[in-house]
Amino acid sequence: MGIGRFDSLLLLSFGGPERPDEVMPFLRNVTKGRGVPDERLTVVAEQYALFGGKSPINDLNRELLRSLQGELAARGHDIPAFWGNRNWDPFVSDVVETLRTQGHSSTVCLVTSAFSSYSGCRQYHEDLDKARSLVQDAPEIDRVRVFWNHPDFLGTAAELLAETRDKANLPKETPVLHTAHSLPISMAATSDYESQLRQAARIVHELAGMEGPNEVVHDYGLALPTEIIADMLGVPEQYRGKMHHYSTLILGALDPIVSPEKLKAGHDAVNEFGELLEELIAKRRETPHGAEMGEVLVSLIFGEVDGRKLSPVELVQNCIFLLNAGHETTASLVSNGIGTLLEFPDQLQRLRENPDLIKTAVEEFLRFQSPLQIGNRKATDDIVFGPEDNRKTIPAGSFIHTCVGAANRDPEIFKDPETVDIGRKPNPQIAFGMGRHICMGNTLGRIEGHTAIGKFVERFPNLRLNGEKRFHGRARFRGLALLPVAVS
Repeated sequence: MGIGRFDSLLLLSFGGPERPDEVMPFLRNVTKGRGVPDERLTVVAEQYALFGGKSPINDLNRELLRSLQGELAARGHDIPAFWGNRNWDPFVSDVVETLRTQGHSSTVCLVTSAFSSYSGCRQYHEDLDKARSLVQDAPEIDRVRVFWNHPDFLGTAAELLAETRDKANLPKETPVLHTAHSLPISMAATSDYESQLRQAARIVHELAGMEGPNEVVHDYGLALPTEIIADMLGVPEQYRGKMHHYSTLILGALDPIVSPEKLKAGHDAVNEFGELLEELIAKRRETPHGAEMGEVLVSLIFGEVDGRKLSPVELVQNCIFLLNAGHETTASLVSNGIGTLLEFPDQLQRLRENPDLIKTAVEEFLRFQSPLQIGNRKATDDIVFGPEDNRKTIPAGSFIHTCVGAANRDPEIFKDPETVDIGRKPNPQIAFGMGRHICMGNTLGRIEGHTAIGKFVERFPNLRLNGEKRFHGRARFRGLALLPVAVS
């Protein structure tokens, strides 16, 4: 089946040349009508030569398209996905023609580009309108949904930067100028695009020049989840350092048994973070449009269900929930996963030799070291269970602590549950819950895990433990407080 009324999906991007002989025609097409002489384009073409005359975005778009198709198929959606570019083959107008000839009538369009600038401006509307005007009986294309970049974009940019720097024999401290385009003047004053670009540039620059982290949890594990959740909520860069502090105090107060001091610290963190969120919400109410960061916050502010919007208290509490649900647990997945590989070096070597195992590896990390160890339920009816000769009853209204970590090591379900097998199949782990209670962020968490752990293992082939790892000691959540490593 399709997705709602949509029978097709279009990924709209920039793209670029595939071969050296395409570079100059590509550059002339991009700058068409701007009076840019070939002499200047030749200088740019020389830079493309450092990349083999091929745009790296093409392969990323193909990978993203495959990921989208796989995700759709896994969710039972039989819907074809297409890729179109605004400035090179496959041109979006050609793809729209393909959609028409294949009989598609309603298409949902996702936008991606190097730093999300394209998805944040009006240009994509004009590109789609122009493409549809060139095709008779073109399918309807729904208002573009902003699609955040494939996680590998920044990592690939960093690798290319490092490779280019090394080829030119430049020192690592060489200044790097990061530029952007397609930012409407009307958007500049009201959006967080400039801040986002600066953060992306910083990440690329640091990745390209870093010798490697000395400690995984704080130097690496927290980085990606913090940036993503902060972007979703539109948290300015100057406040991002506090997010982990808030999360630690709030989650510490959720253990089954806590001291009065920990409980007070958790309440204080909720109040302080709530005050910050109230400021952000007030600003976003004034400028809801043109927001590259904080789009989820905008949806929470202005979204309605059956004509009802979230109250101010519900709004703040949902934002705090997003911070805790998508920040600490994902960071623990990344750090726990790397720690598990170091604990089982045969599995680390197995992943190095076969990087395609990263998806089943992440499922095994979730099983073996579930970031959430204890869940809560309330019995709505009397529940009778146990063997016939020893039946037990949980009365209706009882509060229940569920042990996720124990379930994920149930020997009746998992063969050799105390052994790590990164290729384990089937693996019905329930780290994200199940059924109607499944974590809403399970797909994003998995993607972050695939990217962060997979890239880390690939980037540091000499990775090894360099000291004693230490868990933070909370009962409800299982995560490392310290994972010292050496990478050279």
